[in-house]
Amino acid sequence: MEYSFLKPLLYFLGILFLGLISEAFGHNGKKNSYYINLLANTILFAFFITSSQFSLSASFALEGITLKTSQILVFFNLALCLYNGPSVQKSSKSVLVTSFLLLAGMLVLGSQNFMTFFISSELLLVLFTVTISLSEFSNGKIIAFRYFIQSSIFTILLCLSGAFILASTQSLSFQEITVVNQELYALGIVFLIIVAAFRIGVFPFHHWVSEVYSSLGNVGIASALLIKRVVFSIAFINLIQKFLPELTTNFQLVIINTVSAISILSILYGGLLAFTQDNPRKSIAFTVVSLSGLVILGGLFSSSVVSSDKMLFLVLSSSLCATGVFWVFNQVLQEDAEFSDLRHLFFSKKFEASLLCIFLMSLVGLPFTIGFQSKFLI
Repeated sequence: MEYSFLKPLLYFLGILFLGLISEAFGHNGKKNSYYINLLANTILFAFFITSSQFSLSASFALEGITLKTSQILVFFNLALCLYNGPSVQKSSKSVLVTSFLLLAGMLVLGSQNFMTFFISSELLLVLFTVTISLSEFSNGKIIAFRYFIQSSIFTILLCLSGAFILASTQSLSFQEITVVNQELYALGIVFLIIVAAFRIGVFPFHHWVSEVYSSLGNVGIASALLIKRVVFSIAFINLIQKFLPELTTNFQLVIINTVSAISILSILYGGLLAFTQDNPRKSIAFTVVSLSGLVILGGLFSSSVVSSDKMLFLVLSSSLCATGVFWVFNQVLQEDAEFSDLRHLFFSKKFEASLLCIFLMSLVGLPFTIGFQSKFLI
């Protein structure tokens, strides 16, 4: 069934703003904010499980892979809200911001022209910066400021990408693309790929990844991996499917070969850095860099060799397992912990140690795990 996105959008925003206002009224206000946020996410989930398409205007539509991704993210956010519960007062604001982050992510996924994509993606990044600053770790605000400065540089590149695409197609629409200048169009796609590489966290634009991921608490890391990384990965795959076929064969080969080489370097370099870290959080962060290289590589071929559903499975499985590993680390390790602090973990905390083994085996891609299955499908 097809729905207008306006109704759930207004419901969700209105209820979330009530939750934001409630945050200002002390302990009881924070508790009420949790229930308001839970109500908003429950209503949004109800809308999404009963629809096969959402549209707002010619500038926005959720269908196919973008709708499926949004449905999964809505479920994840509802589960995150339920997990935290009303008793976790210190993270109530982070969970509320994550709900706004989810909404921005859905706007990114459903964008049908460059202007909508630009505004929604920048909104997502601002909200993600706020999430970093709300981290339970001591240096969250400093790291948030550094990330914001780095992200601003790539915002300029995204503007250049839009300018080149507009100059080469005479339109900002992602539908019915007609290229009148192949050189400018190719340059616009190159800038778009560079921006995507930074936002997903791929070599050589990965410098923020270890610092940000290793400084986030449970809510923050779920926002980073299960919403931001998934949204930008699927958005990149969706845009590449629309843009790349409009290039001439020569330009396609140059872009595919260059990006493939960078993706392979990211896979190898991220894996190498992961092995050389003493800090377990940074080690897993670099593992995500390695897996993100595989996402970019698969995204280039998602319209021909690799289907979008398989790519979604890869992105979700890697993000979910990495989130699980960070969750265990946040339960059992201090902020500046090293691998030596994990010794004898099984004897003191059997449940957490067992989960850690399962998540790590899946990240590595050992047989009979979802990590192996997702990589095997690619």
